[in-house]
Amino acid sequence: MKVQRPCCLDRLLWGSDWPHTQFEASQSYAKNRQFLDALITDDGERAQVLASPKQLFRF
Repeated sequence: MKVQRPCCLDRLLWGSDWPHTQFEASQSYAKNRQFLDALITDDGERAQVLASPKQLFRF
């Protein structure tokens, strides 16, 4: 799976409840970050998603 075009990246936010996911036996933070990296392959777009939510929530 890969994001084919940057749609609404300014509204996409990466968040993690790690280590309190209730799926610790099958998931890890690293595994989920690898998924995100595969989903959004452009470094600039990924940095935008990983950035602080300050601008998104306007505070």
